[in-house]
Amino acid sequence: MRVLSRLFTAAAVALVTLGMTPAADAAGPAGTVFTVWDGASYEYTKTCERTAPFTCGTYAARMYVQITGSYPPKSFPITLGYQIDAVTATAGADYTVSSGTVTIAAGQYVTGLLIPLVDDGVAEGNETLRVRLTSSSVGGTFTDTGIGTIWNDGAVPPDCDLSKPNLATTHMTCTNRPAGQTWQHIVTCGEGGWGYVRAYGPVVTGGGTSTAVCTSMGYDESEFHPTS
Repeated sequence: MRVLSRLFTAAAVALVTLGMTPAADAAGPAGTVFTVWDGASYEYTKTCERTAPFTCGTYAARMYVQITGSYPPKSFPITLGYQIDAVTATAGADYTVSSGTVTIAAGQYVTGLLIPLVDDGVAEGNETLRVRLTSSSVGGTFTDTGIGTIWNDGAVPPDCDLSKPNLATTHMTCTNRPAGQTWQHIVTCGEGGWGYVRAYGPVVTGGGTSTAVCTSMGYDESEFHPTS
């Protein structure tokens, strides 16, 4: 299976957006190859709204699976059909979409599929599913399927909660950490240049609060990071 980094994704999209791609191929689907990349997500995420009063809570997650066509992009949209096959995951119990279509927009060669996940509250190991393409509006070749991994539970432990007094600041408070465990709150604040801007809260031992403050606004994605 192929795994594509977020950095490569950002770079590819930037090239298209900035108009640095060669002229689009309007001659048709000759040589068009479609690839489904691997993806992964937790069952649920803890996050806060970005508008006042900045309500925080636990939300069912969605897995992002990237799909690419041949480069350079075409001058017309391409519609692709897909099917999701259970491997160790269970349709309906672990994810809620089994088939559908996605579109690669004209002038682009990358699109994404968002698969809604179910937070079933059951302690279980990581589970997998397979995403494969079944049709294309322009023909072409399907060279790979993507394996999606559903990581059990969430990136933030059940005993840790978030609070957000303003747009820049997010507190993570944990009440049932092991006495000797050290951890810190890390927030992905947004994109900057070719990477992601992060804010780091102070390291905490056992229970307590770690506060991360973003200086670059875009979105925030909280992470619990054990340091010992």
